[in-house]
Amino acid sequence: MHHGRTPAWLITALELFDESVLHPDLPSIFEPVEAALNRSDDEIADQWLRAPSQNWYDSLRIVHSLIITTHIPPHFLQIAKSPKNLMYELQTQGFPL
Repeated sequence: MHHGRTPAWLITALELFDESVLHPDLPSIFEPVEAALNRSDDEIADQWLRAPSQNWYDSLRIVHSLIITTHIPPHFLQIAKSPKNLMYELQTQGFPL
């Protein structure tokens, strides 16, 4: 929990968006939540530095998040029940993790 609230993980079908609005989640890469990712800051930084393009795809692969810089209609979103479900749901949508 964060600040007494229950976190939610939102998922969406990335093919609904133009790639120009998809960006790496740099705050999560440089200040990762280690417990959620089961990796240290150093491991995450090393993966990012070795990432081929350091783009939104690498961000999603490494820290399981990205930034979408456009309005997202509510009907484009689903709520995953946990980080484990999130990764399963992304894979069932065809995202190769």
